[in-house]
Formats: sequence, structure tokens, C-alpha cells
Amino acid sequence: MPKVLTREQLGSRKEKAVRFTRDVLGDPEPAEEVADESLEDYAARRKDVGVFGAAGLREKEAGTAAQAEAVAGDLRYETQVSAMSAMIHSAASVRERARKCGECSGALSR
Repeated sequence: MPKVLTREQLGSRKEKAVRFTRDVLGDPEPAEEVADESLEDYAARRKDVGVFGAAGLREKEAGTAAQAEAVAGDLRYETQVSAMSAMIHSAASVRERARKCGECSGALSR
């Protein structure tokens, strides 16, 4: 059964997907495609999430408060992992630029 997210949560994930595709993968065309699709289409394509209150998702399927809290916990964890990944990527980028700069200055002093 897919995770059930509110429209706000799903919208946040969709925005992150757009930013990731555009900024990290450097591919603006698919990012625009994701940005242009509806939340329902995005959820259907993902297949691992459902939209709370969406047509066809009965209240029983939406789950209990405990399930909602579990989803919120998962989202907090995913947010933390995403933030750590961004920091690691940034640090690696800085190291690479410093390494290249060192190679350039070394070549110039020869």
C-alpha cells in the first residue's frame, strides 16, 4: 500500500524533485515536465505515494493517526537525509574546486 500524504506534503516532495532534477542533475527539461504535472499525476507516476482525500482513496485507506505520525517521521528522516546529502555534495564540490585550483597554481609556478 502506498504512503498516504497530504497535498501539502506531496507538493513539497514534487518541488524537491523539480529542484533536484534541475540543480543536481542539471537537466531543466524533465524538471519542467515534473513542475507542470498535477499532484495527482505526480503521485500516480510515483506509485509509492497516495494523496489523502484524492478521488478513489477511501478514508479507511487513508489510515489512522498513528500511520500519519509514522509518515511524518519518515518525512522528517528523509528531510534530514536530504540535507546531509546536500552538505556532502557541497563539501565534495568545494574539495574538487580546491584540488583543481591547486593543480592550476602548481602548473603556473613551474
